[in-house]
Amino acid sequence: MENKIMPIHIPIYVNDKLIKTYHIGRVSGGTDQESINTYLIIEDDFPWETGQMFNHRYGDSIETCVIKGINAMMNT
Repeated sequence: MENKIMPIHIPIYVNDKLIKTYHIGRVSGGTDQESINTYLIIEDDFPWETGQMFNHRYGDSIETCVIKGINAMMNT
């Protein structure tokens, strides 16, 4: 799998204990505001190949990208 672009790291804590971390990387697409890109989300340090793919419009917020990624993980 190609190198991921724009990694986003989402640590999940309960109180001061780290429970897990999600990582999101762009697999394909561009940086035009209207680009519909393909992203991959993985949990903790699992290999990228074990992640879930989802689509996200580059011009939408990073929060929307994170929500879509977590939803993709929840739907597995």
